[in-house]
Amino acid sequence: MNTTTTKQDRIASRRAAHHAALETLRAPGCETPGALIWKRLRRIEARAHDAATAQCNGAAYGSQPFRPDWHPDGTEGTDANPTPWEVFADEIRAEVAAIFGGILPAGFAYNQDCRGHALKLRPEKCTVPAGMSTDWGSNGILAAEIDDI
Repeated sequence: MNTTTTKQDRIASRRAAHHAALETLRAPGCETPGALIWKRLRRIEARAHDAATAQCNGAAYGSQPFRPDWHPDGTEGTDANPTPWEVFADEIRAEVAAIFGGILPAGFAYNQDCRGHALKLRPEKCTVPAGMSTDWGSNGILAAEIDDI
């Protein structure tokens, strides 16, 4: 009997564990499979990360101005008058909530720093599910790239 684990087997095992971890974050009644949750999160991750990168590089992203804390007319954002960046971040949160059946997972954070993953779970605000990929700060990475060990 061959007990050697191949790279593909290790990747498949890590992906399955990550997908199972994502399923634990679903709202009651949501039956979306973990693999589909992950696939949808990857699309949002790409947009969210691209927006953070554009802001870091001093470029606009879509309809957002460069300065995430200002309106194009130079006024500051308020609760009643959010900046385009705040509107975009709220859209990201709403899209993530929709994937999980209408709720944001406990500890969810949209990391707007372009040096890392954008969609995370903060371990100081929740328990990161077992099997979920994490970064060096122990943040859960919702849309992790699991293709190498």
